[in-house]
Amino acid sequence: MDIRGESTPIERRRHSRAAPHEASELLWPGVVDIEIIDLSLTGVAFSASSELPVGRRVQVRTVLGGAPFSATAEVVRTELGTQTRRTNRYLVACIFPNLDDANRKTLGRFLGNER
Repeated sequence: MDIRGESTPIERRRHSRAAPHEASELLWPGVVDIEIIDLSLTGVAFSASSELPVGRRVQVRTVLGGAPFSATAEVVRTELGTQTRRTNRYLVACIFPNLDDANRKTLGRFLGNER
């Protein structure tokens, strides 16, 4: 229980999650600025100005703790997020199907899973 006497949710995720504070971009087929919302060893969730089709592979690039990070991600979910008069933002969830060792280590260090 927490300090208000309410039940504390049980964390069921196997991997730590975080969001970088650096600028991030998506290559699909051009360059799209994204805002990473959630990042783990298994995937990424972000907000984008473009709707991405499920199954599409994209390249996600950012800086994590001062180190460059670039990984192929596969879109597993896209939904309409915020709407304004001029723009729509989409919430996109992706998995990392084949994260290479160098980027896995960079991500692990950023998440605090690896030294």
